Amino acid sequence: MTSQKPLTASIVISTCNRASYLQRLLSMLTNVQGVQFEIVIVNGPSTDGTENILKQYEGFIKVVSYAGRNLSVSRNLGIAQAAGDIVVFIDDDALPANDNWLAEYLQAFQQNPHISMAWGSVLRRDTDWFEFQGGATSEYGFQSFRETAVDDKAPDGTSWVARGPGGNLAFRRANLIEAGGFDETYKYYLDESDVCFRLNQAGYEGLFLASNNIRHFAARSEQGQSIYDRNWDVITKSDTYFALKNSQDAFFTRLLKTLRFANQKHFVIEIDSYLQKKQITFSHWLRLRWMWLRGLMAGFMLGIFQPMRLGSFNSAPAPFLPFGKPPLPVLNASIVINTFNRAPYLQRLLPALMHLKNAQFEVIVVNGPSTDGTENILKQYEGFIKVVSYAGRNLSVSRNLGIAQAAGDIVVFIDDDALPANDNWLAEYLQAFQQNPLISMAWGAVLHRDTDWFEFQGGATSEYAFQSFRETAVDDKAPDGTSWVARGPGGNLAFRRDKLIEVGGFDEAYKYYLDETDVCFRLNQAGYEGLFLPTNNIRHFSASSERRQSIYDRNWDVITKSDTYFALKNSRDNFFTRLLKTLRFANQKHFVIEIDSYRQKQEISRSHWLRLRWKWLRGLLAGLLIGIFQPRKLGVFNSTPAPFLPFKSNPAKEPLHIALITKTYPGQVGFGGIGRYTYDLARGLHELGHQVHLICYDESPRVSESLNFVIHGITQAEIDSIYTNLPNLNITNKNIAYSLAIEHKLKDLYQQGIEFDVVHATNWDIESISLIRERVYPLALMLVTPLAQVIQTENWEYNKDLQTSVQLDRWHIQQADVVCVPSNGVLKSYQSLMGMTPQEMQSLQVTSLGIIPKVNTATVSKKGYKKLLFVGRLERRKGIHTLLQILPELMQQFQDWECHIVGNDSLQMDGSLTYAEQFQQDYAQSAWFNRVIFHGAVSEEELLAHYQTCDLFTAPSLFESFGLIYQEAMQFAKPVIGCRTGGIPEVVENGKEGILVEPDNPAELKQALITLMSDEALRNSMGLAGYERIHQRDNYLSMASRLEQVYRNIIQAKGEEYSQRRKSLWATS
Repeated sequence: MTSQKPLTASIVISTCNRASYLQRLLSMLTNVQGVQFEIVIVNGPSTDGTENILKQYEGFIKVVSYAGRNLSVSRNLGIAQAAGDIVVFIDDDALPANDNWLAEYLQAFQQNPHISMAWGSVLRRDTDWFEFQGGATSEYGFQSFRETAVDDKAPDGTSWVARGPGGNLAFRRANLIEAGGFDETYKYYLDESDVCFRLNQAGYEGLFLASNNIRHFAARSEQGQSIYDRNWDVITKSDTYFALKNSQDAFFTRLLKTLRFANQKHFVIEIDSYLQKKQITFSHWLRLRWMWLRGLMAGFMLGIFQPMRLGSFNSAPAPFLPFGKPPLPVLNASIVINTFNRAPYLQRLLPALMHLKNAQFEVIVVNGPSTDGTENILKQYEGFIKVVSYAGRNLSVSRNLGIAQAAGDIVVFIDDDALPANDNWLAEYLQAFQQNPLISMAWGAVLHRDTDWFEFQGGATSEYAFQSFRETAVDDKAPDGTSWVARGPGGNLAFRRDKLIEVGGFDEAYKYYLDETDVCFRLNQAGYEGLFLPTNNIRHFSASSERRQSIYDRNWDVITKSDTYFALKNSRDNFFTRLLKTLRFANQKHFVIEIDSYRQKQEISRSHWLRLRWKWLRGLLAGLLIGIFQPRKLGVFNSTPAPFLPFKSNPAKEPLHIALITKTYPGQVGFGGIGRYTYDLARGLHELGHQVHLICYDESPRVSESLNFVIHGITQAEIDSIYTNLPNLNITNKNIAYSLAIEHKLKDLYQQGIEFDVVHATNWDIESISLIRERVYPLALMLVTPLAQVIQTENWEYNKDLQTSVQLDRWHIQQADVVCVPSNGVLKSYQSLMGMTPQEMQSLQVTSLGIIPKVNTATVSKKGYKKLLFVGRLERRKGIHTLLQILPELMQQFQDWECHIVGNDSLQMDGSLTYAEQFQQDYAQSAWFNRVIFHGAVSEEELLAHYQTCDLFTAPSLFESFGLIYQEAMQFAKPVIGCRTGGIPEVVENGKEGILVEPDNPAELKQALITLMSDEALRNSMGLAGYERIHQRDNYLSMASRLEQVYRNIIQAKGEEYSQRRKSLWATS
């Protein structure tokens, strides 16, 4: 007994303008295994990019081009090119229900050699409802869409003949060709019924495979403009033709019966039911019946006078071409950011995008008329981003400008005051579009700041602009009675660029509200699908804007205008119904309910409520006017965008997870030198591609500073929960408690799955002593001004508490894995004051510090005076006593100068008066006194303004471990005067960026000040030199690069050892 030769199959797909469906079908067919098959695609006159998809499969499929729109001709062209034993037809808008679909067909033909055709069922989309399950036809064209017993009779009295659905139907190629293939008189309807009927009449059998299903997604086509207005003439023509050609009655009997049964067909009953159910008007019904009559007459003409137009299959097909899986096209993205006066947020978002993984993308920033230094931030990314300037304030126009410059396959919008919630955010979008070729838009959720509360999660709209901000079932109804349509949030939304352009982009009639909702709705109405990605979140930090003056005083007129316009443009009701419903629903919208709730809860006065309601009424009237009289203002995308411009990639090939310990970060009270350098270091490490976590004292447990840059707060309650009670050692107890709180925080993070490669700390207040004792992480310790130096400079009493603190400081410096010093001057101070030698310090490294150069945006008036600036705490260590001693003479000599003294002035100099109070007591009656201004502690913004508007900076500190304050002045091209002590000479080169004098030397300080206050040209040249030094050499990125190498060395030396120790000490129970 010889085994049968395995059968091969040719899958024929006829298509026209269904690119996204076709891409999904081909993608799924790549999963078919265990059978040999080829694919023949007959492409009609497609204009939607179908050819581009077919090119992706070049060498794996056969393609036949056909200029017409006749499905039977298309199928015959496919048969002519089919080289398989079995020809299988599947609709382009369908999918096999399982991977064994084709194998089941081939097995059926292999095991049943007497059958010549087979078919399965058709499921409606992703439901369990069958559009077609079995199926049969009769001689006069009556149709059954369910399995029918052979001995049952059809309404015409003839026997039912089993037949399959055109989208899930298979034939033996030899028998199909023998029967002449498809009759090309059928444009589409009954084409498959006819060929099945003819094969049956020729004596060939068919087999229904009840479990071999496809899912049909019913793409739109010219055949069905709406449920009512289908091509009833074409359907009736095919039905009439079928009856006249396939009935076995005598000619006149056939003619009479065809006329008799014409009015009894299922589609005629369907037309009449629309009128009976009052779904259409009588005149509409007459139009449909006229189409039916025209089709009936055309069918009679063809059926009586035209012979069958069967296929011609004379030439041999091209050799069998096995289908294979080509490499998936790599999609790239254009991230569009629309911004206006949000420089701090933009400065946070752009570095975050460098941390995105597994995606090729460019960034387009559309900058409105910003005046806050946004342009300077964008210059930092010159060559890596596309920048579009826009003088207006319309978000839809801004978005369209971004689309016009986008060269990526996918356009992704993110708000300038948001951050991706994880580094796979963009990759998840691209994967979704790659794996779901039918979708043209996708969106994720929006989290509120650093909470788990969602501002937006799913989302949907209705025809009359009712909004849902949560995922909504498709079959649910909105308050206006229409179906919900899924839509995404404007700040976390992605589109296929070609589809977005096809629908005209954003409607510029929307200033901002509902702009994204409208474009999602229009894409849906055009037949394009969307996909909600529930885990692809952003965090939204709600920056202030002119739209949100307060929770109550928002632009309710703009919001109402957009809402009204949306309803008038998107509802499918007739004009008068649409107008009446728009007015009826206007008072039911969520934002109107919100306005009224303010008054109901007595949060605003009645007059305030009336003002808000007046704005609502103005918006309603404006929306009615533009909705009725103004056509849509869609985008114009005629020009080709500039070439794709890849964004900065993550520079770290092996990113580290780094924890940095400090007390404060920007914006907190007491934020000073150590907090400033630690934060700037964190920013530098983050921009070099590392994951950074800042551990500090804060009542907020978590703050997202950027993507992969998180601040973890240690609360006062966490510190208070730690019991330390060393007698008479208040400072030591406080410092040890905070150190233990840091250790507990890192342990908690470890048990949450957040683990670090290295920890960076500063020796001030022995913050890392507990971590050094436990040896759970490799730790780099940066030395700053020794406590012993402060005790000496400030003349503090050297009590047991301070003595213990100094001893603990010494111990944890000796035990640290690596010791870093910002300058050689600091190292000398530890040698001279604490007797510590470099040999006592592990792997000693000199790593100078740097700052983040700020943008110069100050416009503070100087009232015609030149400005001398001092910044620092008003204490002896900062040299304020030296400056105040010489200031009276300087103010008398230089009458066109002011002196601004900035810093905490609450410290008492002798137990009674502060420096400011003493100075005022001594000189308040002097003529120049009002030109000496004590500002006290100021905000970060005010401090920057002082730096930017000064002409000369001085800080005659008795000791500075490094001297960041000089760098802060130098970044704005300001000349500086400091002292030859500590690390200052390594920050300022004497005679180049400024002048250095001996500490606590009033005469020398006075002469240096006179020199620079008298010489504007010298001030300018020194200022420029300082500017170049900071911007080109001594900045946060160079500091981070130096320390990165230090971290890698200690990780290599200690990382594995400490990892094992963490597991043994911190493993959860």
